[in-house]
Amino acid sequence: MLRRALVAPSCPEPFVLAAARRPVALPVVATSHRMPDYGDIVPPKMPRTLRTPPGEVYFPTEAPRGEFGIYLFSQSGDRPHRLRIRSSCFANLQGVRAMCIGQYVADAIAILGSLDIVLCEVDR
Repeated sequence: MLRRALVAPSCPEPFVLAAARRPVALPVVATSHRMPDYGDIVPPKMPRTLRTPPGEVYFPTEAPRGEFGIYLFSQSGDRPHRLRIRSSCFANLQGVRAMCIGQYVADAIAILGSLDIVLCEVDR
């Protein structure tokens, strides 16, 4: 496990933490291959379009990189009027400006890499 105390946040710290978690995660991955088969997720008689009741809802859930949220606004039709997906990487990317103030350009690349974001997930 991790032998030294983490004093101040820096760019190598996420790598050190990921390396410390690796021995714990390997048995979990090994047991995932023995999971039972639950069959089809979608029932065979489920309609292709679902009628949504009028109103709005925001559903947050916990994701590996933070909170993942879905906002749905409907006017009682077969399609929602508005659907927005807010990924956890989007929230993490918002702090880059504050972290880069007063730093060198080369440090900005290391700061962006230390956030462990998926940029294609941000653009939804």
